[in-house]
Amino acid sequence: MDHNLFLQLRAVLNQYYLPAPAPPVVGYLRGSASPGIWRAKIAERNEQLMLLGNAEPTAADWANAGVEHRTGETLRITLPMLNGFVLTYGGFMAGRPWAAICDENEDSVTIGFPNALASFEQAIARNGQ
Repeated sequence: MDHNLFLQLRAVLNQYYLPAPAPPVVGYLRGSASPGIWRAKIAERNEQLMLLGNAEPTAADWANAGVEHRTGETLRITLPMLNGFVLTYGGFMAGRPWAAICDENEDSVTIGFPNALASFEQAIARNGQ
């Protein structure tokens, strides 16, 4: 994910990103941190989802997202790990934003990502956050 795209995402979701020296984290997921697995999930039209923000999700956050039953580690996803990918709107689960990890291509950068930012802004406004 391009650094400038992340800065745009962070600006829209600034309340979910603690200021420095907070961890340099884009978000968290329960699943695999393997780009190969993410690409396979994209091919299956079942993109890997991640909770956005640099504060580690609580048990309630995972429960609200419906993945509290998944075993394994909570993985921190950093910007370099998202090289070749872009984040699109995945939803808002009880006040915490979700993103889908998608292949970085012209459509995802020029259509999907701007639409995701607009969707996040609408969700924040709707939830009064």
